Amino acid sequence: MRAKGENNYFNGAIWYQQLIDKRTRAALRAQNAAFERDHAGDSDEQLLALVKARAEQLGHAPQMCEVAGAKFIAARFGSWTGVIRALGYQYSAGTRIYERSERYKAEYARQQAIYRAERREKNEARMARHRSKKEAKAAAAGEGGEKPAGGEEKGENG
Repeated sequence: MRAKGENNYFNGAIWYQQLIDKRTRAALRAQNAAFERDHAGDSDEQLLALVKARAEQLGHAPQMCEVAGAKFIAARFGSWTGVIRALGYQYSAGTRIYERSERYKAEYARQQAIYRAERREKNEARMARHRSKKEAKAAAAGEGGEKPAGGEEKGENG
């Protein structure tokens, strides 16, 4: 229950942001699962090469949120600190906020575009159904002819 005086109105902007955030997190979880599936047979050296390539791309030792499959890789080395040390980097205890990572931002933008395309398709389909119903109604009215103003058809004994 909300406190007295709080706004109880629906906020579409917050709803949209939460929806895209939920989709983004689900997509990133799916990417992590796919990474784990695809790289289950990789050696430790191959996994380190992937993390090193990502570190070079970022220009710093990556945090877990910046690498696909980071939990899987960390489990192989005991911890994420172990991964960073195995690469020869100095581990930074600072944390990056997940929502500020480039990986998250890129996926968020992708999810926005997907959502907008889905909404556009759904709206176009709805409008097409509406138009076809309207056309069918107009065609039925044209075939049945016009009824007299009184609403009753006049017969021969009228």
